[in-house]
Amino acid sequence: MIHSRHAAIQDVYFTNAKEFYPERWTKESKSPMHSMDAYITFGGGLRFCLGKNLALLEMKLVLSMLFKNFDVEMVTRHDDVKEIMAFTMMASDFKVRLKNGD
Repeated sequence: MIHSRHAAIQDVYFTNAKEFYPERWTKESKSPMHSMDAYITFGGGLRFCLGKNLALLEMKLVLSMLFKNFDVEMVTRHDDVKEIMAFTMMASDFKVRLKNGD
């Protein structure tokens, strides 16, 4: 099995590629080295992920409901969260604190 994630953690494509820096994916990113073509989240061509549209919709719904109703604060240190490669990529266990957003 070939993991497309490999390219996304190479310094040749991204500045400090192995560091947790989600802002690198925003259009306003100031990262000197950043190749948007190095990592295609849901694959591409004939073998793209069939669940892409459903996954994107679900992510937007869940995140919008959470951020609308709560202030979210990370409890676990960012450095302690690791990537786990299985059938899909996921994060190791981490904790967040949800505070009433009123």
